[in-house]
Amino acid sequence: MDRLEEFDRVEFVEYMPHIKVWGVLYVSLRFNLAICMCPDGCGYECVMPLKPKPNGWDYEEHDGLVTLSPSIANDCPYKAHFYIRENKIIWV
Repeated sequence: MDRLEEFDRVEFVEYMPHIKVWGVLYVSLRFNLAICMCPDGCGYECVMPLKPKPNGWDYEEHDGLVTLSPSIANDCPYKAHFYIRENKIIWV
């Protein structure tokens, strides 16, 4: 599976689904949480607590385009490290 360069879509949910789809960024504002399957294709989940949670990511959304900062470093087999900027994945 190739690395993802952009999320296919963002789903704004109240509760996170048990089964997540690769290429979808899930955002729960109720629980201040964003989750996606690792965009490097390894099958691991990336879990990003959003501020105001301690050590949370800054979250911005404009017209359905999501930006998170700082970068996301996933402890997966490929050691994925990337930014999410307006639904695009910028690899480090």
